[in-house]
Amino acid sequence: MNYTKEEEREFENYVRQYRDIYKTRKNENGIWGIPCKKGNIEPYSHKELCCYQEFKNRLGINTMKDKLPKYCEITQETATGLVFKFPNQRLKEIAEIVKAKKRRHLSPEHREKILANLKPYANQNPKNTEKTGGFEG
Repeated sequence: MNYTKEEEREFENYVRQYRDIYKTRKNENGIWGIPCKKGNIEPYSHKELCCYQEFKNRLGINTMKDKLPKYCEITQETATGLVFKFPNQRLKEIAEIVKAKKRRHLSPEHREKILANLKPYANQNPKNTEKTGGFEG
């Protein structure tokens, strides 16, 4: 699918809303998406997203079809894959079903513990590594 620069900008702005929750990446065509356990979620139009899922067999496809809510519309089905579209505002629900990859977040307690462990090293001067190209020895 080819998008105009304005559409790409809108899709990128949409994906930015979810960068804090989900991992995002650009595919080889420059389209932003959210990777999932068995596929990817990408823009379909201004109001809809599409999700491509790939499975080893028909059982996986049938299981996924049974899990999908009624507002999802299957647009393509192959021997090993399933593509469906859904409204943008339903992303969080679908992300749970297709196991979208989430970003890791540190709890405030864990962050404090890491910073406390790094404090002894905060005042050390880095060694001059220009001559060795960054390697010691």
